[in-house]
Amino acid sequence: MPLKRLNASLAASGDTLKVSFLPFVCKALIPVFRKYPSLNANFDDAAQELVQRGSFHFGIAAATDDGLTVPVVKDVDRLTIRQLAEEIARLAAGARDRALKLDELSGGTFTITSLGTN
Repeated sequence: MPLKRLNASLAASGDTLKVSFLPFVCKALIPVFRKYPSLNANFDDAAQELVQRGSFHFGIAAATDDGLTVPVVKDVDRLTIRQLAEEIARLAAGARDRALKLDELSGGTFTITSLGTN
């Protein structure tokens, strides 16, 4: 179902959630990272080695009045599309309101830039 129809259907049912392409991108990355784990990794400068992450915690870069903020959606692989959309919306609102906790800004294993909602 195209996003416009999905969002129209949600609105018609009284649901205030607006789904962007971002939850779908997040979910599509999981099998890729499982097949190519070096893509979900960080380089440890001190040890001079690539550290592969076993978890899927995605930073979602969002523009705010204060600049770029990157809240982290934890355990992307365990969330449904709806749960991802809700969590991304919650974290984006928290970023705009400067209400995020340190835990919500740390621990990312991969970062995606959000282009906003449709």
